[in-house]
Amino acid sequence: MKKNIFFVLIIMLISFAGCGGRPSAAQPADPERGSGLQSGTAGQDTESTEPGNRADHEKPVGLETDMETALKSIGMLIPTRQVLAPDFTLDDLNGKPVSLSSLQGKVVFLNFWGSWCKYCRDEMPSIQSMYNSLKNLDFEILAVNVNDSPQAAKKYIIQNNYSFPVVLDTEYRATQIYGVRGFPTTYIIDQKGYLIGKLVGSRSWDTQEVLTVFKKLIAYEY
Repeated sequence: MKKNIFFVLIIMLISFAGCGGRPSAAQPADPERGSGLQSGTAGQDTESTEPGNRADHEKPVGLETDMETALKSIGMLIPTRQVLAPDFTLDDLNGKPVSLSSLQGKVVFLNFWGSWCKYCRDEMPSIQSMYNSLKNLDFEILAVNVNDSPQAAKKYIIQNNYSFPVVLDTEYRATQIYGVRGFPTTYIIDQKGYLIGKLVGSRSWDTQEVLTVFKKLIAYEY
């Protein structure tokens, strides 16, 4: 009887957890650690360490208050100072190198995922739908695959008819740079290359509320 209760408790804990799958390589601190990321709920600031030279980024975030409120309304954590998104270069599904910095000038939806992660799979259709709605604007998706073989990742994307850009983090370079600990994890990067939002966990990305927020970001004039 005690053994049965123990297994029930374990199953309940698993059901409430997100995809905690992590690469086996050691991971450094979260790139936002120390940047004062704020959750969408008042009074729940998340302390974290930003990448690069901290002295270079000790300045207010360049978004207006209504934009910060809009990002918080869709669950994003908001940095309290400007933090440049760390650059990286990874191969896409066809072996072509793609750098994050090459997307500067667009709002970038940077998503870390794996086909082994249920929550990643759950949100993928909405990411594709969002991509269909915004791909002709100054907006780009970069989906970083983690912990799949290149063959498995490519097969999964083809089988599901996903057309947004995917790159392969086979050596966990970007995953470590961004300190990703749970999957999926999504970062939003503005046209100038600054991190402006982060969400750990899945959500529906093709709702009218989300699309409206991203369209505001795309139209924002700095």
